Amino acid sequence: MYGDSFFTGPSEKTGPKVILVPFYGGGNNHFQEHRRDKVMTIKTKACKQFPEIKTVLLTGRLDVANADVLSSELLKIIDESPAGIILDLKDVNFVSSAGLRILIVAYKHATASGKKIAAVHVRPSVYKIFKLASLEDLLHIFDSEDAAIQMLGP
Repeated sequence: MYGDSFFTGPSEKTGPKVILVPFYGGGNNHFQEHRRDKVMTIKTKACKQFPEIKTVLLTGRLDVANADVLSSELLKIIDESPAGIILDLKDVNFVSSAGLRILIVAYKHATASGKKIAAVHVRPSVYKIFKLASLEDLLHIFDSEDAAIQMLGP
């Protein structure tokens, strides 16, 4: 069962979509499978002002443990969002090189489709990683969702 995404919560029409991505790393799996900090949660919602823009709230770690599921989900969300997406990263506490790769793939996919990606509420520790990898310009990082909507909006 590990490696699969779990869909919970109401449908897209009635509320946000929630996806839980469990950790399935090597080593002592019995201990790791019970650690909540190893679970990536993905929630999506349409912006109130511009429904063609989706906000994606990520919670947890962007790393190799959830890279495949997260990457495929982000690409689907980008495809479903006519204008682009806003990544709300306020609850992301760690980004590995695999997490950076996910964001680069998402950026390239969005750009190829004529869409944009913005990031909001980025923690200082995560921003530092983005800056070292020169991603702060690709993702259009903003302090607020309103500023990101202005950049993405029609």
